[in-house]
Amino acid sequence: LNKNTIPIGLQWLANISFFNYAYEVLVVNEFHYTNTMFNFTAPLTNHSVSVPTSGDGILQVFGFDYRRLPGDLVILVVIIGILLCMTYVVLCFKLHKTWSNSITPASMPEHAEVTAVVSISNLPLGKEAEKTGLAVDLPQTMLNLRAEYLILSWSKLCCSTVDKQGVGSIVQHASGLAMKYAMTAIMGPSGAGKTTLLDAISGRAKSVQVQGEVRLNGWIASPKQLRAISGYVTQEDILPGTSTVWEYFMFNAMLRMPQQMKREYKRQRVFEIIQQLGLTKVAMSLIGDEFVRGLSGGEKRRLSIGVEILICPPVLFLDEPLSGLDSSNASKVMSILGDIATSGVAVILTLHQPRPDMLLTIDRLMILSAGGCTVYSGPTSQLDTYLGELGQSPPESMTAVDFLLELLVNTEVWGVSDGLKSSYEKIGLDLEETFRSSRGEDTWKNLTNRAPFFLQMRMLSARSLRNIYRNKYTLFVNFFLTFLVSISVGTIFFNSQNNTGGIQNRFGSIFFILLYLGMTSLGLLPIWREQWILFLKENASGTYT
Repeated sequence: LNKNTIPIGLQWLANISFFNYAYEVLVVNEFHYTNTMFNFTAPLTNHSVSVPTSGDGILQVFGFDYRRLPGDLVILVVIIGILLCMTYVVLCFKLHKTWSNSITPASMPEHAEVTAVVSISNLPLGKEAEKTGLAVDLPQTMLNLRAEYLILSWSKLCCSTVDKQGVGSIVQHASGLAMKYAMTAIMGPSGAGKTTLLDAISGRAKSVQVQGEVRLNGWIASPKQLRAISGYVTQEDILPGTSTVWEYFMFNAMLRMPQQMKREYKRQRVFEIIQQLGLTKVAMSLIGDEFVRGLSGGEKRRLSIGVEILICPPVLFLDEPLSGLDSSNASKVMSILGDIATSGVAVILTLHQPRPDMLLTIDRLMILSAGGCTVYSGPTSQLDTYLGELGQSPPESMTAVDFLLELLVNTEVWGVSDGLKSSYEKIGLDLEETFRSSRGEDTWKNLTNRAPFFLQMRMLSARSLRNIYRNKYTLFVNFFLTFLVSISVGTIFFNSQNNTGGIQNRFGSIFFILLYLGMTSLGLLPIWREQWILFLKENASGTYT
């Protein structure tokens, strides 16, 4: 279509289209920078006349102007900048919306302002680090970064959804606590709200309203503060399939561990985590996805756990860590989680119905009914006593946990007895008051672990390049198909004449090339979606600024 013939009311569409400016740049490059004379057929009243015309003349006839070339290039750059800015704004809005949920009430005393429950006083830096031998004593040094005392408690938490049909309750008045050196399991039948409660406790609730209190060492904590001091392992393993185990560990170590630590100390920490999780044999293997063959399900789950414990978080949340694993891998994962809890981490996880031997590693239980009500919250060892007070006794062939879960499925919703509930709450409050009086504000310290912008860019660019040359699907779309299209277009329009037909061929080939390049990006949408999900997961973990 001749640009001069576009209706005036639609000219603005051409003015905002990047395709318009890119097409004019390529057309000017084709006709302006040539000494060839074209035989252009000019239609007259009764007959046509072939008129020798220069390339600039052809441009003028079709509404193009070579003098607009610099402006077109500038406008293309501006459009790219505007699109990037719009992408950034939309991304920030979506991320803000994702974590905009608050716990009501969620006020916190001014003197308890916190971004992480860690202390930097024990961290060797620079020459001081070399004297202390951090490469040898790194595990103990990293453990010292945690708060000396830690109790995470939640009381009367209610989670609900609001839609056109009204308010739907998911979790009702849930109370419990978790502490350092202990593993706490949230259990219940399907639909009991285990994941929703875990998200609320960890400050990662999405699309739900949360009411109640979550406290750290007695101080009320906001969702942002909860995310800052915890690691979170999702039910699905969201990992970059084209990276190796070592590369992904180092990626997280460089961006999430304290920037004051030297690279060799981070490598040492990564090496120890790989050994601890039993991933030494696959350290240099690709993680794998639907396009690339890689690790097994159990190895991926251990990798997901390792990435979160890499920075020694005081609290570790796990959503159904045994989901999709066979009995052997499930036992390995529970054993690893037990070791993590023993090392000084408060481990909180959701489980469906673990084997009896796995219950031995669980210190505290919180059991929910199908309606999201708290049925039991306390030490695992006291569950039999609790059932006895309710007049229930599990048979010898069943554990107390399995028996209670079966009762929840086959009977109506019922809550925890008032006596036990008050005693558990009193224990939690007494412990919180003890730690608060002994540590007070000194427990809360600020530590900036965020990597500089250019380091993030360098690490992400390196991973993107690896993803391109290791992903066969990307290589096929970006290079092989482009090569075939180039050969086809070059063959079809090869040796075009300088007459009117040749002029039209030149315009058509340039249009087709731009159209193909624009459509190629659509073929990469599946990969883009995977990268988007990975970004959301890593951003929630505090990887990026």
